Amino acid sequence: MKSSSGCNEIVKWVTSRLGVPDTAYGLNPLAICRRNAQGEIVVGIVYGPFNGYNVHAHIASNGSRKWMTRKFLHEMFRVPFEDMGATGITVTTDHRNRDSIRFVTRLGFEFRGSIPRGSNEGGDLLIYYFGRDKWNSRSNSKMAVG
Repeated sequence: MKSSSGCNEIVKWVTSRLGVPDTAYGLNPLAICRRNAQGEIVVGIVYGPFNGYNVHAHIASNGSRKWMTRKFLHEMFRVPFEDMGATGITVTTDHRNRDSIRFVTRLGFEFRGSIPRGSNEGGDLLIYYFGRDKWNSRSNSKMAVG
């Protein structure tokens, strides 16, 4: 699931779906994806920028929900907390993106604030956070998927 050689491909795929410049991810983003049987990316996550404590996760999918396996959701948190050593993950979304809001809140991300007209779609940018302490308490138990 992790990618080093395919990182650029995943970054471009996520960028094309989120409409953000690829410079939004910082200098050395880390990316993971899940592919379907035909080898096409169905979900991609780009981690960056990372300030040594908190990492921003940029998540995009092809619109299906077939990628939401317990294994991939576990990997989604394992990479920043175990591989990167992050203490927290931040995600942002436009206030009108109900699917994204529902997804991150069901995973346990907590709403932390908003920036009026701060999203790249022109709406209010909502900020969500998931701390490592929550991951530590869940990592040995079953993750809530929905």
